[in-house]
Amino acid sequence: MTQRRMLVGRARKVAFGGIVVAAIVAGGVLARADSASPSLRQIVSYFNTIVFASELSPEMASKVVAKWQDNPVGISLSGRIKPFYIKAVERHLREITRVSGVRFKQVKPNTPNAISLYFLTRAEIMNVKGKNVDSRFIQAQMLHARCLFLAYRKPEKRIVRALIFVNVEAPDALIDSCLLEELVQSMGLPNDSNNLRPSIFSDLDHLTRLSYSDKVLLRVLYDPRLKPGTPRREALGIVAKIAAQVMGVKY
Repeated sequence: MTQRRMLVGRARKVAFGGIVVAAIVAGGVLARADSASPSLRQIVSYFNTIVFASELSPEMASKVVAKWQDNPVGISLSGRIKPFYIKAVERHLREITRVSGVRFKQVKPNTPNAISLYFLTRAEIMNVKGKNVDSRFIQAQMLHARCLFLAYRKPEKRIVRALIFVNVEAPDALIDSCLLEELVQSMGLPNDSNNLRPSIFSDLDHLTRLSYSDKVLLRVLYDPRLKPGTPRREALGIVAKIAAQVMGVKY
């Protein structure tokens, strides 16, 4: 489903400084961080957890690979913006592009088929209303969260819209880390797990750069050999082959 209209209180269009994150072809072996880097078996297990599981509810878990199929992907910022947020978003988008090959372009706020970031106070986020928006879900999640993302798929294999809400009352350092997490999760890696560390997917870490494991997962997801709509069991076999090449290890 796509989100048609958002009622988010104060909204202000923000220019990225002419950003269109250029395509950098993702490929080749990712340099391993150190001897403690995960094994191939661990990476496949992490992929299974992050892509095909849900910490919130089994009903929310994906049964097939889903990702953006538009390239570039539209993105907008609105709300209570300050330069630090813009620079952080630009930096994170560049890293996502370097790893995945997915490009981004600025679009107008509330544009369908795009990623929309809203920088609001907690009270404003708790009061968000709109078509196809579960207000009670947002309110429950924002009781303790600094950021929240909602992804929309149509059909199940295609991500067509993502909404990211950022609580501007949090410290800048935490906003920086949660921006990276929500942006990457909105790409098709939606779950969290404390078994994967260090990682943006762990609630125990607050990273502002992708870890080695994070890069491998994102690179594998957007490898063209892993087709959108691939069921879990079949996908994990393909993931193992791709990850072995990305990591430079024997399959």
